[in-house]
Amino acid sequence: LLPWLQGGRPDNWRDAVFNQCNGVEIYYTQRFVRTDRYKFVYNPTDVDELYDLANDPYEMINLADRPEMLPIKEEMYARIWREAADVNDIIFNPYITVATADFGPASGLGK
Repeated sequence: LLPWLQGGRPDNWRDAVFNQCNGVEIYYTQRFVRTDRYKFVYNPTDVDELYDLANDPYEMINLADRPEMLPIKEEMYARIWREAADVNDIIFNPYITVATADFGPASGLGK
């Protein structure tokens, strides 16, 4: 707590929050990552979601399919895959959940 009490933050403080819903392994599975600026939701069997929280705090405009957002989307996918690998997430399985990603695990785990 010392860094907080001194007006700073710990050196190893995360810059993103992750969450997952495993649904029924194939359907209704989701992974999401949220940074200060963006929230990205990976929906393997549905439409992915990307929100610019600075300009759209209520998440009303999905930017996931906009070409200019492709670098952000790839970065967010990479974050999801790195986190999934770090926590031994069950998303690494033989089901379609991984195969439907626009950017697969290689984007976050070293190409």
